[in-house]
Amino acid sequence: MIDANLVLSDEQAITTTALSTNKIDLGPKREYMGEGDDLVIHCVVAEDFAGGTSLVAALQGCDTEGGTYGTLLMGPTVATANLTKGKSLLSVTLPKAMLTTAGDAIRFLQMNYTVVGTMTAGKVSAYIDLQTAKTTPRRMVS
Repeated sequence: MIDANLVLSDEQAITTTALSTNKIDLGPKREYMGEGDDLVIHCVVAEDFAGGTSLVAALQGCDTEGGTYGTLLMGPTVATANLTKGKSLLSVTLPKAMLTTAGDAIRFLQMNYTVVGTMTAGKVSAYIDLQTAKTTPRRMVS
């Protein structure tokens, strides 16, 4: 299950260079997150692409919602022929140092999809999820 508050794009149609339909607000200054689950950004093709030449997915961040966003993480350039449903465009653990800082923190996140050419079809989904850092499996308690 994915937390709706951590979804940047939900089967968002991409035909030209575009930003994600949603931004994530990480909140004000955050202290040390400690041990536990890591946050992972996932960006996957939700529908096969057609037309165009290529696509690059990048996670961007800014300290203010309306400010100038900088690129934090960037996936590889993927040719249209390889933009098929289920293809991972970006799947990276977010560095805790990026999420917690004593000074200025990146508060807002968005995706930027850079398209070369004009796509005639294709959708992406991007979200942040938890990845358990521990090797011990979780057990259900009855």
